[in-house]
Amino acid sequence: MIGMMLNQGCGRAVTATLKLTILISLTLFVSNPAQASDVRQLFNFYCAQCHGISGKGDGINAIKELEVLPRDFTNKVEMAKRSDEDILTVIKRGGPAISKSSFMPAWGDTLSEDDIESLLTYIRAFAK
Repeated sequence: MIGMMLNQGCGRAVTATLKLTILISLTLFVSNPAQASDVRQLFNFYCAQCHGISGKGDGINAIKELEVLPRDFTNKVEMAKRSDEDILTVIKRGGPAISKSSFMPAWGDTLSEDDIESLLTYIRAFAK
């Protein structure tokens, strides 16, 4: 179906369909919250769908038709450009909060401050 839409020049329809698919998948994940006992489980539950288990930006929702691909946390050069505050803000308030992808959801109402701080440390470790 996506291939047909692309061939017909319906890029907006593809973008809308992708956003809806990602939002539905995120809603399914959030409606049944993980009983995370550690940060790895938090990352795998909330972040890995897009950023991948290994943090390379290759999760199941990271498809090439997205206007912006999820960040590769293993890229040391790119990750060095992001302050801890940027990363905390994007986790709490979503991609648009730092002028990044609208696909990145806000987790500030879902995760505790401790969970968000733990995720920052975990994400930083990918680039070491």
